[in-house]
Amino acid sequence: MTIEAQKIDLASRLFAIDNQVAIDLIEKAMEEAEAVPLKVEVEPPSLKLEDAIVEIREGVTLDEIMEEQNYKPIAKYKDIKKIADSIEWEHSLEELLEVLD
Repeated sequence: MTIEAQKIDLASRLFAIDNQVAIDLIEKAMEEAEAVPLKVEVEPPSLKLEDAIVEIREGVTLDEIMEEQNYKPIAKYKDIKKIADSIEWEHSLEELLEVLD
């Protein structure tokens, strides 16, 4: 939807409102929106290669890294497997793989 079409849609919706409280809320929202600057100057983030370089540690296990990063899996494998097994597939895995060949 173009901005002009959106304005027309908003205006027609506004004309259909007969509630004074709603009109007051819309007027306040419009005043707040008009106060927002059209162009906000944002300084781009620093993208220096040196900032991405970290020291490599030796002898660290996956479990240690996961603990340091407070890793929480989305779901356990057995839960996902249970859901996948409950799906009634129309084709077998072999048929699906044949299509990919």
